[in-house]
Amino acid sequence: MAKISNQEAYPEDKQVALEDYLIGTDSQDRKRTKTYPLSSVVEVIQDAIEENLEMPKNTSDLVNDGNGTEAGPFATIEDARGKTYQFSNLKEVIVVHGKGVIVDVVVVVGVQQVFTSVEHSPDLNNVTVRFSKQETGFILIK
Repeated sequence: MAKISNQEAYPEDKQVALEDYLIGTDSQDRKRTKTYPLSSVVEVIQDAIEENLEMPKNTSDLVNDGNGTEAGPFATIEDARGKTYQFSNLKEVIVVHGKGVIVDVVVVVGVQQVFTSVEHSPDLNNVTVRFSKQETGFILIK
């Protein structure tokens, strides 16, 4: 069997579909090698994101923290892991966290985590998140 990095035996495919498969090791079945549908991998990642992010369930769970524009951001009243900022129709969100350190920033638009421009201020007390167009979602600061 050829090494997985051998691109002559296994050519690179840039057209990835949810019906495609990945090869992996099953940690719960004596580390056997198995195939995994990409759709299952996506589902596991989505479940992990939902489990680790405490999204507000109701508007009554939100309180205006005084930052940003009229539309947002907002901070949740109870958030054990960090602060969640909701925003609506914004191209830029500035989050004042006051921690003085580089923080982990998770940005969710709709129901998907997205990767976007995140800039920390020189004093490390603010984070600026920029989008290419107006977006609605929330930001979790850990």
